[in-house]
Amino acid sequence: MAMTRLVFSLVLLAGFAFPASALPAMIFARDAKAHVGQDVSVRGDISGVRDGDGATYVFLDGRGRHAALTLIFYGDDAGMFPGLDTATGRSVLAEGRIQLVRGQPVMVIRRHIQLTFQD
Repeated sequence: MAMTRLVFSLVLLAGFAFPASALPAMIFARDAKAHVGQDVSVRGDISGVRDGDGATYVFLDGRGRHAALTLIFYGDDAGMFPGLDTATGRSVLAEGRIQLVRGQPVMVIRRHIQLTFQD
């Protein structure tokens, strides 16, 4: 009986310590616009990479304004991912908050743990 109470207490405590809502939702890049303002994990394919205006832009599932989601690396942050400029066609998982910039969904990548290659 004491063991049952202990297990129940630990399970209950774990539910408070690690609520399911603390984990980011997993979505596909095509659904990014519906999740603006949310912290999510996004899966998509790199359609192109462009440098300009002090940033590197990685387009997922479309290019330019047709991209489902654009990942933005400011300054030298893209250097955390050697070969990013030749990664077109690779699948990635990006984690962070989706923002809306000029009507397009974007995610700023600041740390290496926010982006992993899936292939």
